[in-house]
Amino acid sequence: MKLRLMVLLQKLLLPLVRLAVRVAPEAFFPVPRFARPSGRYPVGVRDIQCGDSSRRLMARIWYPAGSVAGLERRAYFATNEYPVMEAGLMQALGYNRSMVRRLAAIETWSHEGAAPLEAGEGELPVVLFSHGFGCLVTSNTQLCEELASHGYLVVSLAHPGSTAALCYPDGSGAVLAEDCLRTIARPGLLDLAMGVLGAGSPEERKRATLGWSSDAGMKALSDTWVSDSRRCLDDLSAGACEPPCEDLVAVANFSRVGACGMSFGGSVSATLAQEDGRVAAVINLDGGQVDTALVNAPSRVPLLMLHSNALPMAEQGGFNDFHYEPHRVAGQTPGVERALVDGSAHMDFTDSTVFRGRLLRWLSGLGTISGERMVALTSAACVAFLDRHLRGRGADQHGGVLPGLSRQWQEIRILDLSRVRNASRSLGD
Repeated sequence: MKLRLMVLLQKLLLPLVRLAVRVAPEAFFPVPRFARPSGRYPVGVRDIQCGDSSRRLMARIWYPAGSVAGLERRAYFATNEYPVMEAGLMQALGYNRSMVRRLAAIETWSHEGAAPLEAGEGELPVVLFSHGFGCLVTSNTQLCEELASHGYLVVSLAHPGSTAALCYPDGSGAVLAEDCLRTIARPGLLDLAMGVLGAGSPEERKRATLGWSSDAGMKALSDTWVSDSRRCLDDLSAGACEPPCEDLVAVANFSRVGACGMSFGGSVSATLAQEDGRVAAVINLDGGQVDTALVNAPSRVPLLMLHSNALPMAEQGGFNDFHYEPHRVAGQTPGVERALVDGSAHMDFTDSTVFRGRLLRWLSGLGTISGERMVALTSAACVAFLDRHLRGRGADQHGGVLPGLSRQWQEIRILDLSRVRNASRSLGD
């Protein structure tokens, strides 16, 4: 009920906010500032196209650069991509031109035209990032820049038809497709999510989880995104992209890839990791897992699951507690780590978390945690987890990264899945 009321109020108030931003932009939509990435390397960026004429794919690549002397930092939206981004955001999110211009004015820490860091062949770990449904290839720029500054080559893949807007390197573009929007915006899908959130017992939550995970429309969309991800990895590793990027391919390690995603992109990343042997670790940032193959089944690779908690579960736990492990050992599988981030809401796992102004933050689906702190916390967790499982660094005495992080970040609350284990006995799992 709380979720339905919030969605209704946001729809009613958005026109007033659009008017306020037009009249007093600095007061109602101040341009956010991104913190400098904490890693040792400056960050380069470039866009590529891969796929084929039946499904053209676009990706943005962030990478550790050598020197960036004399190069300007990239704007959040470049001049050539602004028109399609404006059209997409106005259609998908109800933004007006004033709001889109404010987003475009954000200065990132990425440098176009930068040469990659001089590294040995195959030395840089690759991270494939998938945005949330209706989001943008830029929606997690701060996380992608952070990873690149720590020596990762990060490929953020835009999923055509499911992103608010994308711009190919040749200047053509695409916006959110109506059929994809109908799939995700069905009232029945919200009912399935509410069933998981409102379940009053582990047994009831398990039944609701199976209902959510088996939705045919979402599974079909997930299959398309997984196919996109595989094609992107195939083409990029073979150098079959435009414009060519042999210099990046030469230093990238495509044999042990990290998959990371936000919301639906997090669910897709976990499915990709289960099916594609190139993926060696996966991070799901607040994505409700689609695909019953991951219910009561072990994750093939180490997995980090971070949940928001602005909409707390009626029954203790997280949305995906019945995924990624056999229920009888839930919470006890080495390499599978789960936590709630107190004070966070769903969109805090995107760049929107640094928006300022109480009304704007609420309408943007943000929680009470400081945006700057949320960016730093998420970045620290992702870097630590990928360093551990792609590079073999930084395990603490418990063998995982969350115990140490939870001592540094009080908002990280490690999930206890004993209730799932106990329920599995009574259900005969």
